Amino acid sequence: MFRFADIGVRLVGLGLVAAAPLLSGCELTAGADGLACWDLDGNGECEVGSEDKDGDGKCGVADCVGPSGPQGEAGPAGEAGPQGEQGPAGEAGLQGPEGQQGLPGADGAIGPEGPTGPVGPVGPMGPIGLTGPQGPVGATGPIGATGPQGPVGATGATGATGATGATGATGATGATGATGPQGPAGPPGPAVVKRVGFSFVDVPGGETPVALATLTFTPPVSGVVALSGRGFCNVTPLAGEDVAVVVTAVASLASPFPISSIAEWGVVGVPEGAVSTSGWPYQGSFNSLTLMNVTGGVTYTRYLAAMHDTGSGTDECTGTFTAQLFSGYMP
Repeated sequence: MFRFADIGVRLVGLGLVAAAPLLSGCELTAGADGLACWDLDGNGECEVGSEDKDGDGKCGVADCVGPSGPQGEAGPAGEAGPQGEQGPAGEAGLQGPEGQQGLPGADGAIGPEGPTGPVGPVGPMGPIGLTGPQGPVGATGPIGATGPQGPVGATGATGATGATGATGATGATGATGATGPQGPAGPPGPAVVKRVGFSFVDVPGGETPVALATLTFTPPVSGVVALSGRGFCNVTPLAGEDVAVVVTAVASLASPFPISSIAEWGVVGVPEGAVSTSGWPYQGSFNSLTLMNVTGGVTYTRYLAAMHDTGSGTDECTGTFTAQLFSGYMP
């Protein structure tokens, strides 16, 4: 607890108030210390670096500086000072870069021709040049006088035979000769015994023969009969299997064609999966030929038959069946 008299002593000591009679008999309670005007951060300590404004090493009233006032108006311009003395010459600057090449100047006038120089000495002889080309043949000279007769020379070799002369004119026709004896009679030529045609006969799948056409004939003489079948078949391709239609002449339709007669067959074949560009079935031709010995006056019946060697579909065939007789027998 401080007394008011003590506060007065302190104020007098600081020179803030004049000495006055001290009050006595009054006691005051001490409050918190106030902030000095120089204590910018309010920590109660003098910080020379930031709070000692006059640089005397301590903080006091002289260090209490208020905020800067606003910028005053600019004063009038002063009079120009006297001309200063000329300064010393500066050092020489660096060498500048080389300038660009200038444009070529115009050609000067041609000077007068100089005097002719003295004739130089004769140079050494040069090498012999190459031979020039053959010159043209000269004109034929006049014919010389005939020389004296020379001696007879030896006989020369026989010359080559000359070319055959042209054929002479045809002579007159001679008299007709006597008629020769009658020659033997030749063998008779083939005679068509019978022919039949057929159109679009169905051939079902499998190896069961069907008759395309039938011929019954009685040869007038003994000999050989050629049985020929000619025509075409419309064959539809199948997926997964080849198709082959076989045509030949047989005496019976009871069984498939024997493999021993394969040389006589006519075959129309289409490979597996074939595709017709026209959308129609494939059309293939056949030509079969079978020879058989016959006796004159005997009647025979033969079938032009067809079956599938491979293929399960139904196809159709069209053509002719012909029997031709040849007299005599094959050797």
